This record gives sequence, structure tokens and C-alpha cells, in this order.
Amino acid sequence: MILNLLRGFLIGVTDLIPGVSGGTTALILGIYPRMIQQVTLIDGNLLNKALSRDFNGVKNHLQWSFLWHLFLGLVLGILTLSRALPWIFQNYPHEVWSLFFGLMSASVLLLWRRLSLPLIPRFALFMLGTSAAWLIVGWMPVQTPQHFAMYFLAGVLSISAMILPGLSGAFVLLLLGQYEVFLLALKQLDAASLMTLFFFASGMLVGLMSTSRVIYYFYQKAPQVMISLMIGFIAGSLRKIWPWRQPLDVQVIGGKVRVLSEQNLIPDFSQGQTHLCLFIILISSVLLVLIESRARA
Repeated sequence: MILNLLRGFLIGVTDLIPGVSGGTTALILGIYPRMIQQVTLIDGNLLNKALSRDFNGVKNHLQWSFLWHLFLGLVLGILTLSRALPWIFQNYPHEVWSLFFGLMSASVLLLWRRLSLPLIPRFALFMLGTSAAWLIVGWMPVQTPQHFAMYFLAGVLSISAMILPGLSGAFVLLLLGQYEVFLLALKQLDAASLMTLFFFASGMLVGLMSTSRVIYYFYQKAPQVMISLMIGFIAGSLRKIWPWRQPLDVQVIGGKVRVLSEQNLIPDFSQGQTHLCLFIILISSVLLVLIESRARA
């Protein structure tokens, strides 16, 4: 119980980090296949059991304890750090990004060690995933129509990105030009806003149900292939969390300054802050390796 609460807490915290996916954390923690499999079991069969008041059938259909504690931990993680993280990022941006860059870099190496595919196909799949994520996180935001069909599509794409390791749902909303629309709807909560949120939520539900089933289907058929691609997604997304960056295009969205595009820079090794950030990257990477080694011992 406590372990799943902690897992959910870590997933919730990473979902708050721009450019970092909760799916990445779930994959590192070793619960990603189980989590996706449980989502696929939320189906018509479960609904029929609930409507027919077959509560024992509903109880046995899903691993409710696992899902409940994971969800509770996720909510606690979001509520606990949602106020603190903006302040931390504002005052210590390089140090925080260094921490996550070190953790994500080490996770790529740790997950790579779990693969049993031959080297050549493993590396080819890894590079395919890396290239795809590298290109996606470098895309510029576009202007899309403001109507309910677009809100539905944005919901589908954002939740699909959220459950894929290496991609961020909030980042997808920014790319589609729908992030501000979503925030304003949450803030205003009038009749029009509630209708907007309904289409966003409907799209998210459809995206969650459909994407999880596609992922789980291919994971069952070829788990090593899927994991190789996902490791590549994580590696490619490191472009988005590189600690040394220069904003190129910023806008005020929902009362906050949002970076829409930026350029990665080579760190200045003459500065003490650069040395500190490199130290944080090294320490966070080593700590994750040691924790993973102890857990497998």
C-alpha cells in the first residue's frame, strides 16, 4: 500500500514538470505495463457489471487497491508540490533541471540494461524513438481553430502523450495552441467553459482508453520492441530538460510567462553555477543507479 502511494506520488510530481512525463516515471518504477493493463480493463464488461449491481464482479475485475493507492499518491504529489514547484523553478531553474536531467539520463542507462534484444535491432529501435521525441519537443507551437472538435482532439492527443514515456501532455496542448484555452476554462467555469471542459475531458477519456489499448497490445506482442522505443522517447526528450537554455519566444498564458520555444546552449565552464549543475547531474544519476541496484539485489 505505502509503496504504491509513493509510486503515485512520484508520478504526480513528475507530471508537474514541463517536458517530463508521468509515464516515464512509471516505466522507471517498473509498473508501467501493469498500470496500462489495468486501464485497458476499464471497458464495457466492467460497466455492465456495475449496472447489473454485480459488485463482486466489479471488485474482481480490477486491482482496485493498486489503482486507488496509485491515484491517491498521484493526487497527493500534485497537491503537495503544485505551489512549491513554481517558486523552486523561478529561483533555482538550472539546479532543478540538472536534477531531472541526471535522473532521466540514468534511467535511460538502467532501462537499456534490462533489454535482451540483440544489439543492432535494439539500437535501431532506440534511435527511432530518440529521433521522434527529439523532433517533437523541438516543434514550434501552431495556431489551431477554437471549436469543440479541436478541444476534443487536443484532449485525445494530450492524454496520449501523457501516458507515453518521454512526452508531456501540457507540452502537446502548448503545441496545439490550446493550453491557454484549457486554463481559462478551468478558471472561469461558466456555461461556455464547462462545455469546453466537457469536450476536453471527453477527448482525454477516448485517448486514454484507445492509446492504452494500442500500447498494451503491442507490448504483449513485442515487449522488448516497445521498451526499446520508449527508452528512445525518454532519451530524445532530454532535449527539453537540458539545464542550459535560452528562451526565444515567450508569452503570458493564464497570467504566467510560458516559454514557447527555446535554444539549448553550451554551458559556460568558467562559472561556478555550471560546476554545481554538473555535480547535481552526477550525484542524481549515481543515486538512481544505487537505488535501482539495491532494489534488484
